[in-house]
Formats: sequence, C-alpha cells, structure tokens
Amino acid sequence: MAGSAECRWAVHPDMAEQTKQKAKRVGIDKFASSEVIDKLHKLPAEDFGVGLFSQVKEEHLDMETGPCLDGDFFPEPLDALRKKATPKPFLIGVTQEERLFAMAGRTSSATGLADTLKEVTADCTNKEAMKASLRSHSIGYASPTNPSCIRAQAGMMSDALFVAGIAEHCRKTVEIQNEPVYLYVFEHFNPAIMGYLRDVMPFHSKFSLCSSFYLFKKGLLADPPLTETERRVTQTFTTACTNFAKYGDLNGAEAAFSDLPVPWTPITEQNPYLNYVITSEEPTMSDELFEVR
Repeated sequence: MAGSAECRWAVHPDMAEQTKQKAKRVGIDKFASSEVIDKLHKLPAEDFGVGLFSQVKEEHLDMETGPCLDGDFFPEPLDALRKKATPKPFLIGVTQEERLFAMAGRTSSATGLADTLKEVTADCTNKEAMKASLRSHSIGYASPTNPSCIRAQAGMMSDALFVAGIAEHCRKTVEIQNEPVYLYVFEHFNPAIMGYLRDVMPFHSKFSLCSSFYLFKKGLLADPPLTETERRVTQTFTTACTNFAKYGDLNGAEAAFSDLPVPWTPITEQNPYLNYVITSEEPTMSDELFEVR
C-alpha cells in the first residue's frame, strides 16, 4: 500500500551524500559514527521534520531523507539480501492514479505538462529522448490544455514513482520464491474520501491515500458514509487482508474454497502483473496492469 524498495523515491544511490547535507543543516559537520549518534540524540525531533512540498534536496532526488545503501545497515545489495531471506507470502497493491495527490494545484497547460515531464524523467540518462517518448505515447496530438492531457500526466507520475517499481518488485520476487505473490489494483472510488484535497486536485480519481479507509474504517483525509457499496468494498478488502495475515492466502484457509466474491490468483513468472481489481461492484482478475501503459 505504500510502494516498494524498487520505487525510485524509496532508495537512491546518492542518498548518503544527501543525508550529509541534511546533517550539516542541523549542525552536524563531523561524521564519525559515535559523534553523530551523540549529537543526534540531543536534537529535538522537529529538526528532522520534512514537509512533502518543502523539501531541501537535489533536483534529481524525490526525497530529502531515505535509506543509505552504503554497506552498513544493509550489508549487501537488496537483491542479494532478498535471495537469502526466508521466502514469505507477499501482498502489494496500487491505486489507479497513485501519485495524483502530488499534483495538487497543477493545471492542464503547457507549463503543467513541462513540470510533469521534468519530474518523471528526473532519474533518466537521456531525459529529452524520454520526454519525447512519453509525449508521443501518452499525449499524442492532444493539446496541453485538453482535459485528457492532465489525466495522462497523472498516469506518467504514477508509473514513474510507484507502478513501475511495484511491477518490478513483483517480477523479481516471483523469480526467486515459490511462496505466493499477490498484486491488487484498488479501483473503487468515492470522491468523499478526498477530504480537503477535493478542491485542489486537477481532477477526481482514486489515489494512494484512498484505500486505507476500506481496511481500517478510518481515512487519512476523510471518512465517507458507509453506504451499501462502501460496506461491500470494505468487506472484500478486509476479508482478503485478514486471510492473508492468518493463512498467507487471501482466499482463506481452504484451498478449494475462496472467502472472496471472486477467487484471487497469485502472480506467475509468465504473468508477473496478474492483478486483483477491487471495484465498486464485484472484483475481477486482470492480466494487464493499467493496460501496460
């Protein structure tokens, strides 16, 4: 529900240097291990606070702070550690416009499109070629002011920052273990879940902060009324997650019978993007992840 280590914002090779710059901003200029820990203990917690829209970072990074892959806390590359880890059932999912919340205030305009293309190609070697490819594939001949353009931008943002990493994590995981890997797409959407963001979004659609309500009956932004539809979606989602926690199988304890309206099939090496689509009606299994956009 919150991405994966394969997502570009989660782990970045330049984070060690970025972290040193943050340390200097809070008054730490020597990096011997014992001295750093002692000084960190004396700092108030608010000195570590980071605002999503007020980060101090290099332009090509998505986060001000994050894990450092320097051979210390993680002694080996993540792929090597995964191969050594005990295989376990795995559950991961996305919403259709996972990164939409980060586009608050963005307009369907030439400037908005330029900003989006700059963000989604931040980690690309050949940025201009990738921008041209994205424009051709996702925008086509549509004007930047066309409403379809802002939706295409939301898709680009979601793919670059969440979907691509999650898809890659699924592919890698199913290659190294026999334990089931389950992928879902949360497609159900109730505009009431958007709360105060409803008035600043370029359009209304499901995004990363929406699905938690249907698991905890508590939204991060708002709590919509429990209509028949909301109850049905909640029942499906909580049943699946409860079964996963208890049995490692989203369908339940019995292999021949599913507690869900539609049985949930784990991904395979042949199709690592097989996903369970949680809709406003009956859930469905899909062979494609966002039409392989």
